[in-house]
Amino acid sequence: AVAAFLLGVPGPAGADAWWRFLSYAFVHGNLLHIALNAWVLFDIGRLYEARRSWGDLIAAFTLGTAMGAYLTQVAQAGQVVVLVGASGGVLGVAGALLADVLRGRGAADRALTRSLVQWMALIALLSVAVPGVSLWGHVGGVVGGLLWGFARQGLPKTRRVSDTAGGLSLGLLA
Repeated sequence: AVAAFLLGVPGPAGADAWWRFLSYAFVHGNLLHIALNAWVLFDIGRLYEARRSWGDLIAAFTLGTAMGAYLTQVAQAGQVVVLVGASGGVLGVAGALLADVLRGRGAADRALTRSLVQWMALIALLSVAVPGVSLWGHVGGVVGGLLWGFARQGLPKTRRVSDTAGGLSLGLLA
């Protein structure tokens, strides 16, 4: 990441390097960074996977990661941007979970909606307050997750759809 910054690597991705929209999620600044992303992914991911499946979780992570890079590239056009970390993908899973619980009618769904929105607001505040934390990467992750979550609700509720989405997403990530 430091070398890319010092060499003036423009933006997170270009037409000749499309994989950079996804690969940045596997590079972290330090052990604490990866530990926090893994912890939150485990907590949020198990809630979403319990409602959907592993395939939907991987698809939400992948779309959140890609949208995080895309929105950063659009919002910070012309600037040197070095993205690291899986938080765009983690917030993609959180966005997909939010899309799911917004359709729920139970008290648990309302409580989870409130908690997710408060948590996302806190992440947005930290993204603005802490230098080097990508607001647009986080917002893009949520947008990608919401897109997947709402799109998934319109698709057949079969295991085959989830497995196919997960398989395609794993292929992209690989």
